[in-house]
Amino acid sequence: MEPERTGRNVLTIRHPVVELGWTQRYLLIADVHFDSPLCDRRLLARHLDEARDTGAGVMCFGDWFDAMGGRSDPRRSKTGTANQHNADNYLDLIVDDSVAFLEPYAANLVLMSDGNHETSIRKHIEVDLLDHLCHRLHVQHMGYSGWVRMMFERPGGGKRTQRRLFYHHGWGGGGPVTKGTLNPSRVAPYVPDADIVVLGHIHEQWLFPIERQRCTNAGRLYFDKQMYVQLPTYKREYTPEGGYHIEKGRPPKPVGAWWMVFYYNYGKPGNVGVRFEMAED
Repeated sequence: MEPERTGRNVLTIRHPVVELGWTQRYLLIADVHFDSPLCDRRLLARHLDEARDTGAGVMCFGDWFDAMGGRSDPRRSKTGTANQHNADNYLDLIVDDSVAFLEPYAANLVLMSDGNHETSIRKHIEVDLLDHLCHRLHVQHMGYSGWVRMMFERPGGGKRTQRRLFYHHGWGGGGPVTKGTLNPSRVAPYVPDADIVVLGHIHEQWLFPIERQRCTNAGRLYFDKQMYVQLPTYKREYTPEGGYHIEKGRPPKPVGAWWMVFYYNYGKPGNVGVRFEMAED
């Protein structure tokens, strides 16, 4: 399960022969906001422990860092910065803390990609926090959007089967009623090759399949699904007594992650099926 960079922002992961009983799990996370006092580190550790104990890969799609406690950041607040990070070398401390937390899971980490909190620091302070973190953990650092190609060996050799995952950290506020479910219709036209699309940023959690009619080069019609996966957060921002989240009239947001499970399925191309399971809160 060693990832290989096969393009500027394309990661390829090669899997062994798919046989009866075979599975491979991936934990999909985003918007961890690890250095925020509101991050549910206990739940995060539980999910990462399960990934390590079951041999699952871990993909983090943006906003690992909260990084709003810098001296010149207009979003800064005393309650929004953890006590152990409240020092002159604030950015160093949140990277060091992240390394210490993630080191036991480094072998499972497949990629970490940029989110708007990371790109904001890079833009205003000219420090690439995620690059420092990934370099110390020897993990692939990916951009704000990109591709992951899952390659699967066929029994007896021959042409490999692949499943293509496109990710985008996300944009906008999601909408209080639609909760971002209009985004699949916006993304679908420009990523027709994607089997799976993963989105973050808006702190919502849903699955949205789009049924597609396809036509092979030989003129054979068939149907498949393009799966949209919206990732939740690990930041518990809803505090009824007050704060930014409450004052803006925002509701409680789902906390947790998704498991992406590839498994042997005789009825699917290359015998590779995929299903998604909520990581328990």
